[in-house]
Amino acid sequence: MFIEWCNNNNGFLTALLSLIGLSVSIIAVIVSIRTARLPYKKRIKLSSTTDIGFCRNFLTNEVYNNIHGISVYATNLGTRIINLRFLGLAMRENGKFKKLAMIKEHQDGKGFIQSTEIRQTTYDRDTLIDIINELDGSKMLYLMAKDSEGKIFKKRLFRVSEIERKLSILQSK
Repeated sequence: MFIEWCNNNNGFLTALLSLIGLSVSIIAVIVSIRTARLPYKKRIKLSSTTDIGFCRNFLTNEVYNNIHGISVYATNLGTRIINLRFLGLAMRENGKFKKLAMIKEHQDGKGFIQSTEIRQTTYDRDTLIDIINELDGSKMLYLMAKDSEGKIFKKRLFRVSEIERKLSILQSK
């Protein structure tokens, strides 16, 4: 029954084959565009560590710890060289990102990053305290990298109140 219907309706079979051919052509165009863009792929992974120092008093056998700062890392996961203009902490204010001040602007956190290379910027303890004192505890801190083309890479870190709590816990011990 279906075969007879298809034999009687030649236009249906032609339309079905045209639709299949069109979809294969669209897939081929998409694959070729993605393949052409591969050498120009730009991707940065942002991460951070909280730098904590430990000290042991051998007379009393007590261990003291203290936060030394926060390090921000940018890893180039893309296939092209990226020129970073900023790497560090930022916060969102009125829909735009505001870079948080750094004392050492000439650190390794800026410059060219080859593919699979890592750059780092460190905020020392005093800088963190200065930043915290200026900000509201409900503000969200972000890791941010900005390249020479103006593209912003960002990742949520934590609220200002959380770093205040971490600093106070480590200072009290």
